Amino acid sequence: MSELKNMTDEEFDQRLKADFLLEATDIVQDLEKKILVISEGKSSSGGSEEIKLIFRFVHTLKGSAGMAGFQALANYIHTFETLLSDLRDQKYQATDDIITAMLHGVDALNDAVRILTGNHKADIDPSASLAELKAILAARGRTEYANASGEGHLSTESSAATPPPESEEKPRKLTVLVVDDSEDIRDIICDFIAPLDVNIITGKDGEEGVKLWDKHHHEIDLVITDQVMPKLNGHEFVEHIRKNYRTETPIMVISGMIDRNAALSYMNLGVFGFIPKPIDDLLLVEAVKKALRFSQYHKALEELSNETIRSYTSFRKVMSLLDIPSARDDLYKHADKFSARLKKMGLLVKQVLENKKAS
Repeated sequence: MSELKNMTDEEFDQRLKADFLLEATDIVQDLEKKILVISEGKSSSGGSEEIKLIFRFVHTLKGSAGMAGFQALANYIHTFETLLSDLRDQKYQATDDIITAMLHGVDALNDAVRILTGNHKADIDPSASLAELKAILAARGRTEYANASGEGHLSTESSAATPPPESEEKPRKLTVLVVDDSEDIRDIICDFIAPLDVNIITGKDGEEGVKLWDKHHHEIDLVITDQVMPKLNGHEFVEHIRKNYRTETPIMVISGMIDRNAALSYMNLGVFGFIPKPIDDLLLVEAVKKALRFSQYHKALEELSNETIRSYTSFRKVMSLLDIPSARDDLYKHADKFSARLKKMGLLVKQVLENKKAS
């Protein structure tokens, strides 16, 4: 479009915001339709397929809102997305109170889009819906929302204009889940890896391991489990993780003796490695270090991948808006960002592969 040739950065930013709000209106309408299908009991899949679609709608909306500069809206949608992620992973069912909260969320989104369409710098107030979503999440084991409430009015301008510098963010402490029916073995492992300065969660059998994983899986960076345990053995525990969660969290299996078929079965489940008994302190520490590095690389790669997809989406939007021959500078600016993220992703992939090979 030739009229965009001489756009200033501010004008271009306003155009991106306007385009996002038009797109958001359609997405929210589709979102409401899918929720009503579940609410009215018309789903042929019991709601599971609709939940997956709703999650994708909300995930797309969150990414696009952040990309358009509506960070306050993106922050609100993140809480909505967390609830949908739990529903998609079948942590719990979409009960009446959850469906009601989702419909209230749609109302909050409609209000926010309407307000921001009138004034891109206006404050939005989804506090009632936010408090409702957080209360549901807290009641279902999301401890990070236990004392949370709605934040009241959210300033679109201040949230987007003054993000905390990356350099000021404190690195997250890594978390290891240790599951073994022997208290002595659990204590030995904890003593050996304590100098690595990690959070350690312990479980006394596979059944408790499942409960701990289900509750804390978002924060767990490594699982160490015994093979032979009461109630639920190591293989059943690992199988629960791999079949119910889309995760590459490394898992290490402790065993005094493991036959070829059992080892192959564990490997097919993506087990990172095995720890022989009796446990050697140096061997354990080195194995844990490698597994945690792999976990960090993978999570960084996943985050960068999401950023790259958002950059690519932005790049495509620029291409659709600009008359490319007459606006190459603007186009190259976005292309350079996309290229830089791809390069960084390539380096991370190399690190992940080298770390995996070394292990």
